[in-house]
Amino acid sequence: VKVLRPRDVARYLRVERADAPVVANREVAVLSNLCNLAVELGIIDRNPCKEVRRNREQPRGRLVSVEEFGPFVVWALKQGPSAVVLVSMAQFAALAGNRRAEFLKLHWPQVDDELVRMTRAKQRGDREKREIVEVSAALKEVFDRMKAMPGYSPMGAVFRAPRTGNAYSEAGFKAMWQRLMKKALAEKIIVERFTFHDLRGHYTTYFKRKFNELPELHADKKTTATIYERSREIRRESL
Repeated sequence: VKVLRPRDVARYLRVERADAPVVANREVAVLSNLCNLAVELGIIDRNPCKEVRRNREQPRGRLVSVEEFGPFVVWALKQGPSAVVLVSMAQFAALAGNRRAEFLKLHWPQVDDELVRMTRAKQRGDREKREIVEVSAALKEVFDRMKAMPGYSPMGAVFRAPRTGNAYSEAGFKAMWQRLMKKALAEKIIVERFTFHDLRGHYTTYFKRKFNELPELHADKKTTATIYERSREIRRESL
């Protein structure tokens, strides 16, 4: 660490990881935190990462439209038990707007006929923030489907892997989701991959269209607008 210089960090960001600039930013952020700790411990005198500008990031603009998502759901529900669970999770993300980390381990005691109770994944400050999501008719259909699948337990996981009956691990989910995406592309059900992050964008965009305001996803709504609001047209009243 003692020989790490700002120009080394810059080279890593611009040259060695030129093919993955956003990932490089995250990696340097981790390195910067370690350097901060080293400064506090007296191992080094300064953090070289702080003297280098990060790669510019462009928020994703992928909008998963209702016209695209609907046929994908219908198709996925016919692809076997694993696909049924995965697409139900996708519907939850599109209908409730939560991060996958907030509902991957969701259990039935957190769900009733009216509300879903979760803990926000990214916390700010000392006070833990809870998220309470009202159960709409569409969301109730998703939960009813999960209850009807084999292995249901009132104390168990909502989105459970068919083979084990347990919640998916992050690695297991990613592998199964990529497999489902690949198959959907091959069969021309979709023309472009989408992520659960994009489904959070779907929720935000259609929430604003329906209620004419942004949902409360962040403390600062400017962040929500910049990252997740993906409308391709702007509507306003005339005088």
